[in-house]
Amino acid sequence: MTSFEQFQLSNCLLDNRFNIRVVAFHLRDLIMLSYPGKDTAHLTDEQIIIIGSRYNRGTQREIQSITDSISAPVGTKQREYSEYGRRIIEKRQQ
Repeated sequence: MTSFEQFQLSNCLLDNRFNIRVVAFHLRDLIMLSYPGKDTAHLTDEQIIIIGSRYNRGTQREIQSITDSISAPVGTKQREYSEYGRRIIEKRQQ
């Protein structure tokens, strides 16, 4: 990436409208990747946790692994994989 391209990108990142749009497209892509062909107009709490976790940690981890993380005992390392997604649910309920 040239210095000018880096400058242009940094200017775009200063615009909240641009950032929200980029995040929205990324979340849509994560939803489509995780649940291809399914109706996702109304996501369940579990789906939100999985998408949030994949947003935070990437898509390498299998969905079942994240699902197992949701029900893992509090304080275990396994539970960390779904922490970001669970936090989204907590914030929504406040």
